[in-house]
Amino acid sequence: MNLKTSRIRAGLTQRDMAKKLNLNYNTYIAYEYGHRKPSKFAKQHIENAIARIEDRKSISPRVARNLANPKGVSEGKGGWSRGAS
Repeated sequence: MNLKTSRIRAGLTQRDMAKKLNLNYNTYIAYEYGHRKPSKFAKQHIENAIARIEDRKSISPRVARNLANPKGVSEGKGGWSRGAS
């Protein structure tokens, strides 16, 4: 799962999700589409916020981490890198 999946499951628009995550709309869009990677701090913030949003569905922190990672992007030794899709 990814940000888009989480957003759709929550029934939110991209703009609403950006507000809930306390992110600039354009930044959120870049994260959702995988054009930009969040910093460690931003990634943790997103994971925590998604966990709160999804709390009513009782998801685990591991699932929240997966939701915060854009599809095809993984964190390697040197930081974030684009994976093969």
